[in-house]
Amino acid sequence: MNREKLSLAEKMGYGMGDAGCNMVGGAVKTRDRHVVKPMPRITPSCSSSL
Repeated sequence: MNREKLSLAEKMGYGMGDAGCNMVGGAVKTRDRHVVKPMPRITPSCSSSL
């Protein structure tokens, strides 16, 4: 198995992609929490884990 080290540019690319995914995921969870929250018998903590 080839064990090449990643270049700084590749590390930064992976980091930026991960940060972008976290931002989109957070935005979707926040939107879903406000949309699902008014439904009866669904707590905000339950809706944020969906």
